[in-house]
Amino acid sequence: MKERIIAVERDRLWKNLVSVETKSGLTGAPLVGTNPLPGGWLRERNAEFVTIQALGVVQIATSAVMHAKGLLLILNAIKGSIESISKLAQQPAKGQIEQIGSVLLEKLILLEHRTRNLLADLESTQKRGEVQIAAVISPLMSRSLMLI
Repeated sequence: MKERIIAVERDRLWKNLVSVETKSGLTGAPLVGTNPLPGGWLRERNAEFVTIQALGVVQIATSAVMHAKGLLLILNAIKGSIESISKLAQQPAKGQIEQIGSVLLEKLILLEHRTRNLLADLESTQKRGEVQIAAVISPLMSRSLMLI
């Protein structure tokens, strides 16, 4: 369930990030079906809005990254428990317990791989959000310094 919740959050964050990038005009990949205005105009007019939206993406992505890392720790703990139970099993059930443990380990390994993919996606979204904030703020800071 936790992996599914993280996956839903990852998908939502990605859509939000692409929307923010489109609104800023600072993307080579705008949302399909949109005609973003030139970046300079959007930065001046909507810099605060875009920055706040990108910040929200980064903050939620950071939390989702922590949940994914936590899930990986839980999966490793469960895998260790299964291995310990298999080692302690006594005859005549030892063979059955080892088979059950093997099936469970396979499922856990698959879940671990899916979670690692989610983690990579979330970290990428987090970094892109940070880059978007920097891209919006940098020109504004340059203009402010020129006015001083």
